[in-house]
Amino acid sequence: MPLPSSACVLCGKDGLHDRVCGFDLCSVCGFGNLDSGLERWGLTLEQRRWREQVGSGDNKSMADGLEVKVSFPTKLAAQAHFRQETGFDRLGQWWKATEPQGDEPLFDRAIFVDESSGADLTTIVRDEGVQTAIMELVATGGVRLGDGWVRARRLSSMAYPEFSETAVPLVLLAVHLETCAQLIPPDKG
Repeated sequence: MPLPSSACVLCGKDGLHDRVCGFDLCSVCGFGNLDSGLERWGLTLEQRRWREQVGSGDNKSMADGLEVKVSFPTKLAAQAHFRQETGFDRLGQWWKATEPQGDEPLFDRAIFVDESSGADLTTIVRDEGVQTAIMELVATGGVRLGDGWVRARRLSSMAYPEFSETAVPLVLLAVHLETCAQLIPPDKG
């Protein structure tokens, strides 16, 4: 169902919206009230919070964790773990002469795709909206993509991780994955 250009991608309401991860998003959905958007796209959301001790020796402190998982209806032939790229990753890529994952040099330089597999992964990672959502989520933790789900984790010793700061880009990533699935040709078997 085509949406007007000014409609919120999650709830479908018209009006003035912010542009988030490549989509128009109303302030209600942007602040984490995602129920109508989840239902509309056939998504389910789970969250888990915990507290753990981080550090070692005399430098121990407590950190609060948040994990959000969004399941989506389409099963994609792709699995991956996305995280921030380090100098060691770049050295390893130079040594092994690995191929870039996306079409954007900024994405390829900032994001390391670890434990990747699946025929659909290249198509998915080349989508600009997917790249934007992954970059936003990886800035505060890691992102895992599985068969019909995507999950993000945050750990913070400064403040309790905000639900909406993780859930909103993760839900938008799931919507991008749903739309990417339409671009992937069905198996010819």
